[in-house]
Amino acid sequence: MINNFTNIEIIILFIIFLAILLPFRLIDKSNKLSIVNPLIIFSIIISYFTFISPVFRIFTNDTIDRGIDFRDLFIYGWVGSLVLIISTYIGYFSTNCKSFKKYRVCNLSSNQLWDIGFWINNVGIFGYLLVAGISIAIFNPFMKLTGSFQFFRYTGQFNNYLVFAQDFLITGNILMISSFMRNKNKGLITFTYLIITIGLYLNSGFRYKLLFLTFPIFLLYFLLKNLSPKIYFLYLSTGFISFGLIYTIIERIRTYGSGFNLEKLDGYNILDLFINIFKIGETSVFLTTSGLISIIPSEFPHVYFYPFYKVLIHPIPREFLDKNPGDYINDALLALYQDRVQVVGAAMHNYGEYYLMFGWLGIIIGGYLLGVLMKKIWIWILIHQDEEIALPLYLLNISYLYIIISRGYLPQQFQLYAFAILPITITYIINRKKIKTNKI
Repeated sequence: MINNFTNIEIIILFIIFLAILLPFRLIDKSNKLSIVNPLIIFSIIISYFTFISPVFRIFTNDTIDRGIDFRDLFIYGWVGSLVLIISTYIGYFSTNCKSFKKYRVCNLSSNQLWDIGFWINNVGIFGYLLVAGISIAIFNPFMKLTGSFQFFRYTGQFNNYLVFAQDFLITGNILMISSFMRNKNKGLITFTYLIITIGLYLNSGFRYKLLFLTFPIFLLYFLLKNLSPKIYFLYLSTGFISFGLIYTIIERIRTYGSGFNLEKLDGYNILDLFINIFKIGETSVFLTTSGLISIIPSEFPHVYFYPFYKVLIHPIPREFLDKNPGDYINDALLALYQDRVQVVGAAMHNYGEYYLMFGWLGIIIGGYLLGVLMKKIWIWILIHQDEEIALPLYLLNISYLYIIISRGYLPQQFQLYAFAILPITITYIINRKKIKTNKI
């Protein structure tokens, strides 16, 4: 098998492997929270996309995507990921912990958090129904989207905001689930909303939203339950495997906006589905990223600060401004694939976008800033972990690392953050109170 790699690839992969293992030294057996340190979550996500899956693809001779064999270009993706990892670690470990102080606390009770989550969910569902139409099929992935009452649909200038209202359900559900895990009250209503939300996300076909909804809940249960170390290990290991299998199945049977097509599972067994964990559409992002780095700037120029401009104009309704969403991403992908049909659905990693902006310097700066942010959120949770709202807020933020790494498109990242995490952040800010300054 080693003959499948060049000497330089082996060296780089070995360094990446060691770098991926480094954050696990942060685990403190006396502090269960340390297992979900953001640097560890970052390491797990980046290892799946840029180490495990690409190596698996080489061993299985599956390096072709959208008509292009990317095998000889993998080195670009590996070097890019290594630069990102090292820059992120530098940002994380260079941030001074002693400079952080505790100024305010938010002491909302479990019941108050449940009520807030309940109303956030209602706003999200009502907003989405206004633009999607009233139909039970919207929440059932096994039904076709027919029978909606079209005359109830809003088609005005701000209809996209109502579409994005479905992302409110991420904050709403984790607040309700967190409250239920602590006091065991209102379980029927809580899980009804969760099932409705899962049905909506399954029906829309966007797996990343389903992951963003369920992964924080998975971690929350792990942190709040007192189990033996062996059970914890079993819970985490089987949990990650289950996530992989479930999302592989969804990848196979999903149809955007039209529910499930179970016929697509014909001919597949459990082994096939398990193997596809490392070969599903999400893992092709590494191939695209490698290809893009190889043609920039020789065949496509750097875009510099242009993505930040797109972030600023992204909230403006299209009726007021022709924003041409995704233009710089699509243009770069077109330069790579030379076919607009092949561009549809393609995506790059976050370090691919950083490279598209400023080359290797872009990856260094982007990784460093990401590391600083991760260190700050880690120190924040260490200070505020005794507040009931703190864990849901923290877990949503570290789960968001999956979106950052897997979707290198800044306007979309800011949009999802605004609708999925900002509601709980605003809840925290509004209800916090000043206290005497205390250092860690």
